[in-house]
Amino acid sequence: MDHAIESEPIVARLRDGFDRIAFVLRADMWAAAGEAGLNPTQAQVLGLLARRPAGLRPKDVAAHLSISAPSIADTLAALVRKGLVRRNADPNDARSAIVRATPEGARLGARLDRAASQVSDALAVLPPKVQQDL
Repeated sequence: MDHAIESEPIVARLRDGFDRIAFVLRADMWAAAGEAGLNPTQAQVLGLLARRPAGLRPKDVAAHLSISAPSIADTLAALVRKGLVRRNADPNDARSAIVRATPEGARLGARLDRAASQVSDALAVLPPKVQQDL
């Protein structure tokens, strides 16, 4: 395994570390998504909605995950067809909707969120002060 050279600036070493963490998270998510019959974007959306039982507007889901409006529309339509997400009228804005995970979608979303367990396990062993500082 290649280790950072001590003389490298801390910013470069941190960036390298974050890149590695992102790679592990992405690989874990893609594997879990594939096992669930979802693509990675669908898995991310379902994980987000599982953590937000009150639901979100589609534009807020798109903004949170940095997904374009057409992509989020296609993703949500697929999740609705699969019975994992439901779309309801927004009581505060008749032009918009609120999307929520169905009970099955919430269970699957929670399971997909745990797919990042390698990183979660590594962070869990850090002292509480270090966790708080992160």
